[in-house]
Amino acid sequence: MPSKKDFYTTTREEAAALLGISTRTLDRYTKRGKLRAKLSADRKILIHVKDLEKIAKRPLPKKTFIKRETFSKRKTEPVMAEAVEVATENVEEKVFRELYEEANKDLKQKQEKLEAASFRVGQLEAQLKNSVPLLEHKQKEEVIVGENSRLREKLVAAILKGWVFLGIAIAAAIVAGVLGFIAWST
Repeated sequence: MPSKKDFYTTTREEAAALLGISTRTLDRYTKRGKLRAKLSADRKILIHVKDLEKIAKRPLPKKTFIKRETFSKRKTEPVMAEAVEVATENVEEKVFRELYEEANKDLKQKQEKLEAASFRVGQLEAQLKNSVPLLEHKQKEEVIVGENSRLREKLVAAILKGWVFLGIAIAAAIVAGVLGFIAWST
């Protein structure tokens, strides 16, 4: 049975190339405990082969590095896998990206129009708060007209009363003068 030391055979760079990820992502995997790593005598970080096999069983990105041979103790150079699907996906991605950008542009334009309309509605609401609604204005106008009519009637009645009182006073003065003249002449 091989010792644990025998399983630490792949360098960080090789492991990253094998998985199609960056060395920084590989370092994150080791920090999270997804990969076991150790420092070799020549100060290189080596990754445990069994952990790499576990992760490699997962679907890898289309553009990935693979080794020509299966895992072994000796190091082999990574080779770029041919991916015909990548070219078609790039076209599809481009079409979807263009559609997304067009929809995003349209959305921004509509958002700007909506903001302008919302601003205008706010202005109109402020004007309405400062103005008297037409219905209330008509009702107040009717009340004022009715009150003016009542006041005119009171004024006319008061003037008539004044004239009547003045007429009575004049008639009384005339009667008093006539009676005084009669009394004087007798």
